[in-house]
Amino acid sequence: MEGILGNTRTVEKETNWEERERKTQKGMEESHGKAVVIEEERKWEEMNKDCLVKVFEVVGLESLILDVPFVCKSWYNASLDPQCWKNLTFPKLGGWPSSPFMERYMDEYHADKFSVTGFIKFVVDRSCKSSVKLVLPGCCSLEAFAYVSNECPSLQVIGLPSELVVSGENHILEFVSKWSELRYLYLGTILNCFKEILTQISLNCKNFSGLGTKGYIDNEAALAIATQLPKIKYLHLKNSSLPRESLVTILEGCKELVELDVRNCIGFEADDEEILMLASHIKRFKPEGSEIYEDWWFDEHISSRDVDSDAGSD
Repeated sequence: MEGILGNTRTVEKETNWEERERKTQKGMEESHGKAVVIEEERKWEEMNKDCLVKVFEVVGLESLILDVPFVCKSWYNASLDPQCWKNLTFPKLGGWPSSPFMERYMDEYHADKFSVTGFIKFVVDRSCKSSVKLVLPGCCSLEAFAYVSNECPSLQVIGLPSELVVSGENHILEFVSKWSELRYLYLGTILNCFKEILTQISLNCKNFSGLGTKGYIDNEAALAIATQLPKIKYLHLKNSSLPRESLVTILEGCKELVELDVRNCIGFEADDEEILMLASHIKRFKPEGSEIYEDWWFDEHISSRDVDSDAGSD
């Protein structure tokens, strides 16, 4: 893999703007009796490495893999700095047909096949244990997740997709205690061991301030949030089934919330006056689109004939 990434190429074709700039030379010339200083052209490839690294920290993983290494040798060398790989948000991988990223990757690197697990390991290795943010793709294997957990001890933000959460529930509970620097955790769906995970976070992650998940937030899960994370600042439960009772439990137990996102949830009305009063201390409370799940939905979408025919289909 290193050998492949080492094959850089220089863009030879130049734009008209670059051609005009090249003709500019340092010197002095007189124009209407005034001295005009003409500076030499500054080239991107001659930019200080530290500056390049700062830029590459925020360009995103896709550009860091598919664009930056091919501009010039100095950009490629700068991209090898572990600081460029601190924020790892993986693009969509796997599936059929292949994702655009995978197709371009195989084309750029002349690869015959693409291993998701191998790719995740390669990217994590580039960070040299310096990663602070990691958002894994939905097709991440348990093998890759275990590797990430061991090689990224300094994670502050981690996003785990629902596919991985469902298949790796026990692994998540095992590894969450290792991330002592964790500040924000996103779980693609709520787990059976949700309470245990929050307990581990409460015991081991002293700077934890944000949680995101979706699914059925019953009162037991809500009570776990309120009791284990009473000082939480950011809570994102968008698109969940959130009974009114559960929301009240959270609002009464988490008094230091700065942002609570419960948009498009089922279980309470967005304009519920009591809810709005309990949430009045929250700077960014987002209940828009939430409603109670009523019987009229069934009447409107499922006719009695459909029910009867289904029941008698046996």
